[in-house]
Amino acid sequence: MQGYIKLYRKTMNSPIWQDPYYLKLWLYCLMKATHKEHEQLVGNNMVVLKPGEFVTGRKALALDLNSGAKPEQRLSDKTWYRYLENLQSFEMLSIRKTNKFSIITILKWAEYQEGEQQVKPPGEGKKKGTKKKYDENSKPYKLAKYLVEEIRKNLPEFKEPDLQKWADDMRKIIELDKRDPRQAAQLIKWTQQNNFWWKNVMSPSKFRDQYDKLLANAKNEKLKQSPQQPVKQNDSRDKEIEFQRWVQEGNDPDAFNWGA
Repeated sequence: MQGYIKLYRKTMNSPIWQDPYYLKLWLYCLMKATHKEHEQLVGNNMVVLKPGEFVTGRKALALDLNSGAKPEQRLSDKTWYRYLENLQSFEMLSIRKTNKFSIITILKWAEYQEGEQQVKPPGEGKKKGTKKKYDENSKPYKLAKYLVEEIRKNLPEFKEPDLQKWADDMRKIIELDKRDPRQAAQLIKWTQQNNFWWKNVMSPSKFRDQYDKLLANAKNEKLKQSPQQPVKQNDSRDKEIEFQRWVQEGNDPDAFNWGA
């Protein structure tokens, strides 16, 4: 693991400063968090990690944090994970759980950690990055513009966002998350027509975070609205026609059975 993190003096005023286990856990989380967006294979799952995030689990967390510690200083995996959940209650991080692993997100990561090239070793010159500019006819830009248009159908006074930044978020949805642009456009339209979601998805980053949940809700709603096939009912006229045919064929009228 390369690079460094920023550690602020006000950490000494935090409650975690008084507890060596909490402090160790917090420093561990800061050092484990990624500084740039990338894809990581976890088992059979491809996970997209954003700056300030990392993947862990109960046993992996305990293994790292107990490494090198004296036996009497080690904590169980349940205890370490409970401490991690407490950091979430302190609003220092958030935890997204799956049945196999957890994705940890350091809150306010960009505010406290970004702004410099943390991954470069001290003394190495900085390179000025070039910001990618998106053409107005590119798919990411068109999706960003479409989201603005749909939002303004609900909120006409919505301010003009930085469409270049929005387009870059849309690019991540297409390229990194492997989403179909046509499906994304349809989902944007559904989202902005939904009484609940339109108020909660007003940027590409929110749209990206909630994409799977939005897609599941849209599909579920479509299933509920699908018309059911009407049950065919027997017409009394059909019965009469069949009875006449039965008699004409020389059968016993009393033996006629319409339901057979």
